[in-house]
Formats: sequence, C-alpha cells, structure tokens
Amino acid sequence: GSGGYGGGGGFGGGMDGGMDPDNPEKAIFAIKEAYTAKGKNAQFQAILYNKVHRQTAHEVNRLKKKPPGLDIQQFKLGLENNPDPENLIPVVAYGFADLKKRINENHITAFSNLQKKINQLKKKIEDMKNEHVRIVEQLIPAAKKRHNNLKHRLLKVMGALEQHRAARCPLMSAEIDFLKQLVQIRRELRRPTMFSSKLQELDSIVRIQEDISSDAAIVLDTENLRSVHAFLHRQTKGLKHLTDVLQKNLRDIRIIENGLADRA
Repeated sequence: GSGGYGGGGGFGGGMDGGMDPDNPEKAIFAIKEAYTAKGKNAQFQAILYNKVHRQTAHEVNRLKKKPPGLDIQQFKLGLENNPDPENLIPVVAYGFADLKKRINENHITAFSNLQKKINQLKKKIEDMKNEHVRIVEQLIPAAKKRHNNLKHRLLKVMGALEQHRAARCPLMSAEIDFLKQLVQIRRELRRPTMFSSKLQELDSIVRIQEDISSDAAIVLDTENLRSVHAFLHRQTKGLKHLTDVLQKNLRDIRIIENGLADRA
C-alpha cells in the first residue's frame, strides 16, 4: 500500500550553503550531490507510507523499531506525520526514479485488485443468473398448470355469458332456418317406413349372403366369390355410414331441443 507525501525535501533548500563561489570545483560537486538520488545532500526526498500487517506497524510506530533505509531524522518525521499508525509505516523515496517505480507498483497492484473484483462480480452475476434460471424452471410447471385452469374457467364463464345473452334475445333468421331444417330431419327420421324398410332390406341381403356362404354344397368360382365379397363390403360400409348419420342427427336434435327448452 502507499501513503502520501510528507516531510522530506524537494528541489532547492540547503544547496546554496554548500556552494563556494571561490571554489568552482566544490560548487560543481555540491550540485552533483544535490541531484544524487541517495547522496548525503540529496535535495529531493519524500517520506511516503506503506501499508503493512498490524504487527509490523505496531513494532515500527509504537515500539520505535526503525525500518531500514531511514535515518533518525526521517524516521522521526515519518512517525510524527503518520496518518494511520495502526496500518502504515514510513518509507523514503529518493528522486523521480523512486516515485516512478512506486507509481508503477501502485498501478500494478490497483489493476490486480480491480481484476480480482471484476472476476468476483462476474462469478456473482453468473451464480445469480443460474439461480434465477433454476427458480424459473421450477415455477414454469406450476404456471402452466395455473394457466390451463384459468383458461378452462374463462371458457366456462364465456359459455355461461353466451347462454345468458342468447336466453334474452330472440332467434335470428339464420337460426330459425337451421332449426326448421333440423325439425324436418327429425320428422323424417321418425317416419316408420323411411329407413326401417331399407334397413330390413339390407339385413335380409346380409342374411342371405351369410346363408349362401355357410352352405357347403354351393361352390363359387374365384370371380363370383370376389363379386360377392365386394357386394358384402359395400353393404356393410353403407350400413355403418347410415348408422353414423342417424346417431349424429339424433344428437344434434337433442342439443337443439335442450337449447329451445332453456329459452322457453
């Protein structure tokens, strides 16, 4: 970790005292010492702070255990200006090279911490997404079941409303015409000779064919036998179709009679 700038020097300050106008060599040497990073008379020194373990901070700040790289004056100044003695200890940066190194280290540390935080957030988002998917998948069957129940209830309500509306309104002309057709069909179905004679005729034909097929003395060739089978198949198909039509018409008539009874 790092702290801020505190104590120390900067450029200037004390360099004039070491220069002698009568001794140019000494003056040049003093200038060189002023710009030497860790020279005795270095003019640019900055006291910074590193974040360390609490035990190390306690040893330095409370027990006055001077870390390496600091002289007595720098250590004393660092202790006086320490903003967080529980976590920080003083260090000295000499020149721009130390500052640049510290900036780069702080940049690397900050980027690493930021990347860790981003990874943690990504993992948290992924976990939340998976949990959301799991919860939704658990809720879907119940939602579908409820939707079907509500759909059936809605259809019942719509049917009841339609019946209530129809009971209060007279029949339309198209409905009256359709009713007349159904009544006529019912009358025809109730005529005793309409279909009963046809059914008896077909039944007699089937019985004759059954008697013929059961008589061992009668022998039919292949062509006649095929014709008989085709005839029986047509008659059977016709009987089945007629039966289906009769049953459907009877059901329709019962439904219409019930509707008319409700309106009455």
